[in-house]
Amino acid sequence: MVFNLFEKEGAGYDASASTWFVNSVPATVSLKTVNNAGYPSGWVSIRSKLERKGSDFSAKLIVKTSSSGSVFLFDLPVSLNGNLFEVICLPDDIVSIEFQPMNSLGSFKAKPFEIIKIGFLERLYRQYFRVLTTYYHQPSDKVYKSGLRWHTPIFSLQKAYAISSSFRSYSPVLAYSNWIERFDKVDSRDKKKIRKVIRKWTDTTTLHVVIIDCSGNSQGLKRSLDTQLYASFKVWALTEWLSERTNFSEQGWVVFIEDYVQLRCHALFWLNSEIRRNSKLALIYSDHDRLDESGDRIDPVFKPEWSPELLFATNYIGGLIAVNLNALLPYEFTENLNLYELAINVTKITKPYADSVYEVKRIPAVLFHDAWMGSYQPEPSFFVKDMLEKNGVSVGFYNNLRFNKIIYKPLGNPLVSIIIPTRDMLHHLERCVFSVLTQTLYSNFEILIVDNQSNMDETLQFFEKIVEDERVKVIPYDYSFNYSAINNFAASKAQGDFLCLLNNDTEVITPEWLDIMLGQLQQPNVGAVGAKLLFANGTVQHAGDAVGPGGCADHFHIGLDGDAPGYQSRAIMAQDLSAVTAACLLTSKEIFNQLNGLDEENLAVAFNDVDYCLRIREHGKRIVFTPYAKLYHHESATRGKDDSPDKVARSKMEADYMRTRWKQVLRDDPFYNPNLNYSRPDFTLSNSPLVDKPWNERVSFWRKMFFLD
Repeated sequence: MVFNLFEKEGAGYDASASTWFVNSVPATVSLKTVNNAGYPSGWVSIRSKLERKGSDFSAKLIVKTSSSGSVFLFDLPVSLNGNLFEVICLPDDIVSIEFQPMNSLGSFKAKPFEIIKIGFLERLYRQYFRVLTTYYHQPSDKVYKSGLRWHTPIFSLQKAYAISSSFRSYSPVLAYSNWIERFDKVDSRDKKKIRKVIRKWTDTTTLHVVIIDCSGNSQGLKRSLDTQLYASFKVWALTEWLSERTNFSEQGWVVFIEDYVQLRCHALFWLNSEIRRNSKLALIYSDHDRLDESGDRIDPVFKPEWSPELLFATNYIGGLIAVNLNALLPYEFTENLNLYELAINVTKITKPYADSVYEVKRIPAVLFHDAWMGSYQPEPSFFVKDMLEKNGVSVGFYNNLRFNKIIYKPLGNPLVSIIIPTRDMLHHLERCVFSVLTQTLYSNFEILIVDNQSNMDETLQFFEKIVEDERVKVIPYDYSFNYSAINNFAASKAQGDFLCLLNNDTEVITPEWLDIMLGQLQQPNVGAVGAKLLFANGTVQHAGDAVGPGGCADHFHIGLDGDAPGYQSRAIMAQDLSAVTAACLLTSKEIFNQLNGLDEENLAVAFNDVDYCLRIREHGKRIVFTPYAKLYHHESATRGKDDSPDKVARSKMEADYMRTRWKQVLRDDPFYNPNLNYSRPDFTLSNSPLVDKPWNERVSFWRKMFFLD
């Protein structure tokens, strides 16, 4: 039976956009057949296809019966690509069925629901198939901690099916306490595995644990040290350790811990695992959370990989770092040792800020708790400015007690070529060009308008008039639309040493935008810089790109208020990222030519900017997002939406190319975190964390099935 959706409460339908809008929560829509036929009962399969925008995608089926007004609730997990396919048992005497599409404000599109009665054998087949594929595809540790055992589908198939469906679900919002229970408890089984790994180590490294007195209360830290599963370590007070300074070179790795920190039992084990794995590490840090007054874990901080620019803005690392002294010598340690200052100095000698053999490693796991109970104490941070200026970097430095805002001043006065492709769309183009000409403080630039077969009289008249400004040239490109080829063609005509790729539907907000981006680009090993783009209503359209979350590439912080801080204030701080958008991207012509520009063969329209950024990173250069250069952006106004069959096919081909070419990067964006939601880059907790724990080995399906690992 086919059921259509009808308005009920909290959601309205816009026929012109073929879209439902959720205006209040909870919102439900009614499911009814066209001729108001009755409802099926017993075991059924439910199918539909959804496309949703919002923050909480928890979906339910609400079934009401005539039996004393009984109400039955069924969770309806929806996959990443929007497929809804569930097997449930409906009650008798149904009087209404309602669908709750999401548990947040937003919008959705949905195909009609198919609710089809199924027999006993088909029900068993559908449910066992989902359970067995879960055993096969998911790590055994994750399956075990979800509550699945080898006997669960035999004695409780419905429970096994429900657990398996939760793995399929498209990012339900999890409370941190529930997330810990499901994914982050170190139980007796884990401890047994860890001890087994330690016994296999033929040689052991003595870790020197140095306690830095910050709060004056280290009792919690000392108790947590007593619980460590890795026992080869020596504890020092900072002053005691400093008195042994003649032996620094013999100590190798030192774990510096501020005294308000409490370690988890596997912390030193995991640190030592990374030390053993890579001899070129200079520093290791990890995720952490906070303990409240009752000792409960709250406020997880899931961090990106090593980001020099983010570190300059804030001490995102926290109160624990492991440092390789052999890499740091001859650093001058004192009784006033500050971990933030120490990390800043490590930046100078490690990739990607420096051309170095040394690297920094983030462990994507909560290895310690912040148990600080005093008032907030901002980190002293002017040593960031001092370090930069000692290296000859001229900066504008602003400290607002939350983070450091660093504006790099451009070196010299190089020519910047601003490339703006267009095909008519004069209402956008005119505003874009005039905003650049009248609102840009940096003066040494040229504008190259690349005309891709414009044919409207008013556009052609605009071209004739605008070239009267000697800063503007119009270059004809008389071929079919290929964004990559258009920009490559314009780059070959550009006179500047730097190229700014700019969409014709942008508008300058920040007069210093080009100064800021150019100064940032001229910093060590930076290959491209992206700006912060806002929708016309002032909300965020782009604050850097996530590569992998969302399926291929997606924007961070989309829809956030323009001045809102976002997750860990990352929407308002400069930082290294995997990619930025070519709607406003600054790069050097030298690097652009070295990498043969944008990929016009495989990525004619979409993802060419992401691919270009990833190739820059592949060559050891950095991609930096700066929120201090702001522009408005009306997304994809030039080329329109991918709504025709040809455009849909082309879009799929380009996405498939990206997934093949950048498979490893898309699996784990280093500047996101594998503990966070990978269905979309919204910084919510993942319902299927992608963390490889060093005590879990990959095992065969049958060993998984019977938990023999």
